[in-house]
Amino acid sequence: MSPGGAPMGRPRSDQPGRRGGATAATVTLNRPPGGEERDDPRDAPAAPAARPGGPFGSGGGSLLSPRHWKVRTKLAAVLLVPAVAFLVLASINMAGQISSARDFGRGATIAEFGRQASTLVFELQAERDIASGFIASGREPSNQPQINKAVAETAAINEANAKLPAGQTPKEPPPIPAPNEGATLRSQQTNVDSALTAYRTAEDALGDVGPDAQARIDGAGGQLDDLTQLRAALAGKLLTQGAIIGKYSSMIDALLGINQEIGQGTGNTQLTTEVAGLTALSDLKETLSEERALLYGVASVKGGSRFQFSQQQEFSAVIAERGAALQRFRSDATPTQIAQYDTLVNGQAVLAVKRLEDSVVRQQSGDDLTLDAQQWYQAATTYLQAMRVVETGLLDQVVTKTRDLRSDAQRQAITTGVVIAAILVIAFLTSLLIARSMIGPLRRLQVEANDVANVRLPEAIARLQRPDATSAPPDIEPIGIDSRDEIGEVARTFDVLHKRAVELAGEQAGLRRNVNDMFVNLSRRSQGLVERQLKLIDELETGEQDPDQLANLFKLDHLATRMRRNSENLLVLAGEDAGRRWGRPIPLVDVLRAATSEVEQYHRIQLTGVPDVEVMGHAVNHLVHLVAELLENATVFSSPESKVLVHSQRLSDGGAMVEIEDRGIGMSAHEISDSNERLARPPEFDVSVSRMMGLYVVGRLATRHGITVRLRQAETGGVSAFVRIPVDVLASRFDKPRGQEDTAGGPPAQAERGAPDGWALDGRPADGRTLDGRTPDGRGQDVRVQDGRGQDPRSAGRTGPPALPTGPAALPT
Repeated sequence: MSPGGAPMGRPRSDQPGRRGGATAATVTLNRPPGGEERDDPRDAPAAPAARPGGPFGSGGGSLLSPRHWKVRTKLAAVLLVPAVAFLVLASINMAGQISSARDFGRGATIAEFGRQASTLVFELQAERDIASGFIASGREPSNQPQINKAVAETAAINEANAKLPAGQTPKEPPPIPAPNEGATLRSQQTNVDSALTAYRTAEDALGDVGPDAQARIDGAGGQLDDLTQLRAALAGKLLTQGAIIGKYSSMIDALLGINQEIGQGTGNTQLTTEVAGLTALSDLKETLSEERALLYGVASVKGGSRFQFSQQQEFSAVIAERGAALQRFRSDATPTQIAQYDTLVNGQAVLAVKRLEDSVVRQQSGDDLTLDAQQWYQAATTYLQAMRVVETGLLDQVVTKTRDLRSDAQRQAITTGVVIAAILVIAFLTSLLIARSMIGPLRRLQVEANDVANVRLPEAIARLQRPDATSAPPDIEPIGIDSRDEIGEVARTFDVLHKRAVELAGEQAGLRRNVNDMFVNLSRRSQGLVERQLKLIDELETGEQDPDQLANLFKLDHLATRMRRNSENLLVLAGEDAGRRWGRPIPLVDVLRAATSEVEQYHRIQLTGVPDVEVMGHAVNHLVHLVAELLENATVFSSPESKVLVHSQRLSDGGAMVEIEDRGIGMSAHEISDSNERLARPPEFDVSVSRMMGLYVVGRLATRHGITVRLRQAETGGVSAFVRIPVDVLASRFDKPRGQEDTAGGPPAQAERGAPDGWALDGRPADGRTLDGRTPDGRGQDVRVQDGRGQDPRSAGRTGPPALPTGPAALPT
């Protein structure tokens, strides 16, 4: 039953026929008879007299003379000369921009490669400094094997001690020796090898970096090729400490020189300044590393720490170099880079290095230095790590800057190219426009008018009719003919017509949204009142003992439930959800019982053959609402003494189907076809739809969950409604039992009761039952909501309507 008492899908005999939707006005622009306007021949000037000597006259001259060219050729020549000059100048400009983009691209490539180079430098600096202590301590071999042996023995002793019985004295494990300089050097060499592998991989994938940068990279690669021989000389005592440290420093200097090529040749001052600050910081870090190597070697000498030979002068020189490098960094770097350095490079590590340096300066003239090698190395390493963090941040900034500059240069080159192409196209179109005169605008008007009428205007109206559309109408793209002749006036008039049509569609869409909002507000208010009314009725039913009064309360209960469904209809019309959901699956039999309870003549409804399936919680309320609308329609249009049969079955694909059959007045073939079309494709809601609101609501609810609803003329003269519930809406799938294939055990279900024309079921019922619930052997399940007297068996001994569940609120929890 639809709101207002209108039937769901069968108009009465006194109702007017269904009218179509809103009509669309079509504007047709016709050309005047005879095609284009022609001037009166009488107004045409007299043709000039032919000159003697041929068409060019007696003084015609050469055919190559410009005065004999056609107008199109002359226009092309007039356009060609400035176009060529413009192209030459623009090409020069574009070549410079492309060159800048290439240089910035090379800088970005070098900067990205510089990350691997700076990592390798950091590890090489550590290997060099540890090697200095290794040489000074006598180059004793690594004691890592002894450490591993002691660790293994300790683990074995600890395991044996754990198994000793109580009271026995556990065995003491041997002491684990500390790693010597050889073990520390070998561990650092492993770190260098990993960094070198990453560097080689990045070098193999390196693109175009320019000849100068490639030469530096090749030079650094040549230096790194000697690393294996340098390590062999270090272990075999083939070179002095100064030679080995110098070779390491040469490799590091070659790698540091790569970053100096970033941004070379670009002419960008900001990038050059940032690169200068980066290289200055790298040099500052290298001077600190050299100082770490020098003092670590001095402190690692066995028998006492003291300067050897010229090491005192080297220490003074490296202190001066570090001060100069720091001054150069503060001079070359940007304020942002300096602020980053001051923020990160401070704290106890910096103070510890300063304190140890001052101690060495005070004791450098003495015979022995009270400098602990490990303490110095750890303090200097922490200092270097802080500088490494700053260096990494500056390098990331340089990489980002080069990428941005490259993108800007590429964008500028592309923009220039587009502008050049646009100018040429505009010039060509201008000459073409002049040549073609009225033909071009007229054809354009025809094409644009057809596009507006057939594409743009329908699309704009469709966008405005969507629920999520904005209230403001979209901007109208004009046809673009701005001439002052009649064609231009027609084009502007058509633009105004287009704009007015879109504005009218926007107003109608806004009005529809306002109506929907009104539906929602009214429905929400009515729902709240109905829910309170139902709760009060339930309380009265619970405490009522008088059968007559209880029967009246049951009637009120059903009327309130129907009112709630009418309110939910308004929500469906507005495109909203009813808001009531179930968090778990509900058996189909309870769903059908709940739908039955919402129908006034529920005692006429008979449920048979309900399969043991459950409906997903999110679809329960909508399915109850859908079936209730169909049951209401079946009871209204059938005799009060007749039964409305509800048959259910499972399908072989795992879904289920519910058939609602009445023995009423029926529908004509045209009405059934029209109703099925509305159920399959619910139309936009308007006044004509409101006359069959129940049919609209059923179609909308079915569309939300992929449910298919079809009507068919019943054999008994009434109407059968088939509701096919897909497997996605059910809580579990069904597997066909063995021996129940379609080729055995009787005809398929659609042959038993008949399915709607053009809509075949997916095979016979999965459990072999027919639509009336009987199995092929005659036995079946008959699920009824009342007995033969119209009473619910659960309410035996009471008078009045059966105690059925009232709507989804009465479903099992």
